[in-house]
This record gives sequence, C-alpha cells and structure tokens, in this order.
Amino acid sequence: MDILLTNDDGVSSEGIATLAKVFAPHHNVWVVAPSTQQSGKSHGITLHSSVVFREVSPQWYSCEGTPADCVLYSLGGELELRPDLVISGINEGYNVGTDIVYSGTLGAAREAHLRGIPAIALSSGDPSSVENFTHLAEFVLKNLDQLMDLSSCEFLVNINYPRTPDPNMKAKFATLGIQYYADTIHSEITQDSGKKIITHQISGVESGIGDNSGETDVAITRSGHIAISRVAGTFLSDVDLLSRDPFSL
Repeated sequence: MDILLTNDDGVSSEGIATLAKVFAPHHNVWVVAPSTQQSGKSHGITLHSSVVFREVSPQWYSCEGTPADCVLYSLGGELELRPDLVISGINEGYNVGTDIVYSGTLGAAREAHLRGIPAIALSSGDPSSVENFTHLAEFVLKNLDQLMDLSSCEFLVNINYPRTPDPNMKAKFATLGIQYYADTIHSEITQDSGKKIITHQISGVESGIGDNSGETDVAITRSGHIAISRVAGTFLSDVDLLSRDPFSL
C-alpha cells in the first residue's frame, strides 16, 4: 500500500519518525511534513506565496508551509502522489474534543479526505513518550484494514492514545467531547516613532474536561484507553433548514 505520512509538529519530530519506522517495512511510505512547528494551524493553506519542498532523503521531504499544504502540494505538485491512505501524526499531545477545530494534524487529514483519500489522524497524550508512539503506530498497523473501513466518503478517523495507559488498556469508539483551556496571553509593549507595538504570546493549560460522558474521547483517554472517533470531513448541508419558512423581505 502507498501511504503518505504528514504532521503538524515538523519533519524532525519523534512522532512521525516512529510512524515511518513502524510502517516502512510493510508499506511504500512517503513523508512530507512541515519544516517548522505548525501546531494550531488548523486547515490553513498557502495561496499568495510559493511553497518550497526540500528533499531530506528518498521519499522524505520537508515543506515550508502548513500541514494542509503538505497534502495539497504533494497530491497536485511535482510529486504527483496518489496514496491509498494519508496518516497525519503522531501528534505530540492530544487532539480530542474541541481541539480538532484548531488542530493542524486534523487539518492535514481533512485535506486528504476532501480529495477522496482515506485519512487517519493520530495523537498521543504524552508528547515525550516514544514507547507510547510505538504502541500507537503498531496498533494502527495491526488494525489498518478495519480503520480504513471507518474512513468513508463523509468521515475521517481520529485516534488518541492515552497519556497514562491503563494496565488493561482497550481501544474504544468515542464521540467528541469538550476540552477547555485556561489561556494566558502575555503582552509586551514597545515604541516605534511614538506608536505602540504590542507583542502577544499565548499559553494554554487544560482546565477541565467540560460536560463529558464516559463515551467521549476526552473521558476515554483520561481513563487510560485509546479513543477512536470519526470526524465529518466535509460541511454537510442542514437538510432540516430547507423545511423552515423563509424570512420576510
């Protein structure tokens, strides 16, 4: 099988290296990943400037763009890839609940899905555990056919590995939960010709799990199990809206 690996943590991240190491002996693997950290870039793409790919090694490229750019320009550019599957990750940290709105990991997977290619997004709660990365990659490899079946014309697959695995860890299907952050914005003010220049930098800390039942991805990962959810890859029309009375003009 031809598989394209990408991520949002950068081409040198441990997560994507682990994924490539596990999959390369079994499949034809290409890697196209951002040259720099791109977390939080969601589905942003580059439209008004060039996107440069640099060869790192055979079938391994860094992309001076966003995660979605990696997929977009791999499929439509000089490489002309048409993989059977795109895997985005392994992200260094969760992508559960409302994280997926901001996630570059999910953005790359969604770009593949929009172009008719099955897509799986992978994340691990412990950003420094190579052991967890390896377990997750091996889990996906072992169950690849079943996971690809979950990626349909309407959905992509999102998998999160727990920060602290339960001794009897299981893989469970999940709904999307709610993830809250206590964001702090640090500001610095300088002057240029009498005008203010305000420099901002944000930091966020998880502050609660919101209203999450035991079936949400947030609750499942916090209980030490693997959460598998499906995310709508396109914006589906609200059919019920068509039955409503129109506004008066």
